[in-house]
Amino acid sequence: MVTPERALQRVADRAKPRLAAMLYRALADVRDSVTVEDAERAVAGMWWTIDDRLDATTFTKAAMPAEQLEPVAGTLLDLYVDAATVTITYQGLTAPQQAVILTRFNVINPWAVQWAQNHAGQLVSGVLDQSKLAVRQIITGAMSGKPGASAPRDTAALIRHTIGLTPRQVTAVGNYRAALLKAVEEGKSPEWVRRRFGLSPVRYPGQLKLDRVEEMVRKYSDRQLRWRSMNIARTETLTAAHSGQQAVWEEMIRTGLLPPTQRKVFMTTPDSRLCAVCAPLNGQ
Repeated sequence: MVTPERALQRVADRAKPRLAAMLYRALADVRDSVTVEDAERAVAGMWWTIDDRLDATTFTKAAMPAEQLEPVAGTLLDLYVDAATVTITYQGLTAPQQAVILTRFNVINPWAVQWAQNHAGQLVSGVLDQSKLAVRQIITGAMSGKPGASAPRDTAALIRHTIGLTPRQVTAVGNYRAALLKAVEEGKSPEWVRRRFGLSPVRYPGQLKLDRVEEMVRKYSDRQLRWRSMNIARTETLTAAHSGQQAVWEEMIRTGLLPPTQRKVFMTTPDSRLCAVCAPLNGQ
């Protein structure tokens, strides 16, 4: 028998790949809207403070357009409504009672629509704020002479590769780029390079050259961006599902179908992702 919690999880899991793909496309467009030349001018021209570099440059072009926000909000709305519907079916209500609650939850429900639009905006804003922190991290590294990102054009290239990533991912991309540049500088053998970076001998048969470095960094950062998109989607689909569930409970309290003293209880999933922090909360 499928439990209510498992049914809600399935609703979220079905929406996750779709939302991840939307986020990836949107973040990739944000990244691609900034050229290396844009980034280089920003780093070289706005010299007084790091914050001003981020706030007063062409990075404002990276604001996500409304046409990309709408499908994200639409996916969150569908998930919110689906989760509300699933929750209703597991509440042990009579058919007339279910009908009363269901009329409050559909894709034209202004509460649900407003929630989805607001949450999509907050989601995008949060991602771009993380990107600003990441860019600040790169510029700080350049100012301190960090290998692989010291010259304005090197810094600009790294900035463009990492827009949309977290500061931790930026560190990973920067280290990867620095290691590639060092391998080129030291003239490492093709065998050493392929072994060190897990490269295919078919695609990388000869000596590693500078003109291949940026291509390899771009592919590496793209994998990081896909991972970030999926990670965000995993969190946000569960947030939307639980928000729909919570909205049903609140509506049932308003209509007298649940007592106002009703309380939520933590229920954990006993799998490999259960951490030491959440495990003791089960049943509380």
